[in-house]
Amino acid sequence: MITMDKINEFYKKKLFTSKNTKRNYRRGIELFFEIINKDIDEYFKNNPKYESDIIKYWESLEKNNTQMTRKNRINAIKQFLQFMDKKTRDLEIWETISYRLRNIQSETDDMALDRHDIKKILQYGDVCTRSMFLTMASCGCRIGEIVQLELDDIYFDEKPTRIHFRAEITKTKRKRDSYISNEATESIKAWYKVRDKYLESAIGKTTFSYGKKRKDNRIFPMTDVNARTKWHTVINRAGYNQRDKTTNRYRCHPHCLRKFFRSYLNNVDLAEHLMGHQGYLSSYRQYDKKQLGKEYLKYMQNVTILETSPDLTDVHKELKEKDQQINEMQQEMQEIRMELLEVKLKQVQELQRKK
Repeated sequence: MITMDKINEFYKKKLFTSKNTKRNYRRGIELFFEIINKDIDEYFKNNPKYESDIIKYWESLEKNNTQMTRKNRINAIKQFLQFMDKKTRDLEIWETISYRLRNIQSETDDMALDRHDIKKILQYGDVCTRSMFLTMASCGCRIGEIVQLELDDIYFDEKPTRIHFRAEITKTKRKRDSYISNEATESIKAWYKVRDKYLESAIGKTTFSYGKKRKDNRIFPMTDVNARTKWHTVINRAGYNQRDKTTNRYRCHPHCLRKFFRSYLNNVDLAEHLMGHQGYLSSYRQYDKKQLGKEYLKYMQNVTILETSPDLTDVHKELKEKDQQINEMQQEMQEIRMELLEVKLKQVQELQRKK
């Protein structure tokens, strides 16, 4: 059987562990065989016409899918076909499709959130929702990462609170450390007080055959689908449920919190490092955990949502006035120095004349 065994073997060969990745790739592979109307178990036995089948698949994708979906679907079937038959690596159609997919970005017009927007959204959330999304906003992690964090991955005894993202739960498959705000720390502690009751209730409500496990060691014992449902609930209540006209997707989605972190931490280099963007040449690579924590503390208030920030309007005004006074004094001193220089120059010229 190719249907199950070969796809699972394909996952193993490619080292796919993410449930989302497996689900999306399976859909892309199955859709290919639906569109070309061929049986997956017999396809590779009958000298298949790869290029014509791929073109038919691409044309169908162009009609019914967004650019990012087309890219993901093509990537899934490309890797699977190359796994099943190495000759498909040299097909000219891949180059053509690659050109068509070049520079594709998300078509959804994402909403840019600031701290006031996030505060309005989270006021409609329960303790679980608030703690989860305050954490995301203050450390820049992905939703797929936060639902896989375990109780031992958070270090309350450190200031600021450090979170360790194990390699197996990150998108890049590289471990990293990040930090969360004081309010996120307190929110998680509040969540811990009701977490066990939540888990017991969820176990009682589940209808899946495998059910939920009581010995779930995750901080937030739920799937990323459940987490997204919580997000959709609060943005609908808060009135942030606008959809993109092209893709019909929510413009305000959990990844906006990651973008908020990068934009508002006020230190792009530090934000990129803590977010795990390995391609970014961060000056913080040489820092140890303690040094990184100290750097994060300098900017933590910028990604603090619910706590009231101090009103620094008068302070900024006073500083601006002092800067202006200093500039004026420096200008006056420069003028005095120029006058003294002119006097000294005249004295020298007068002495030369006398000689």
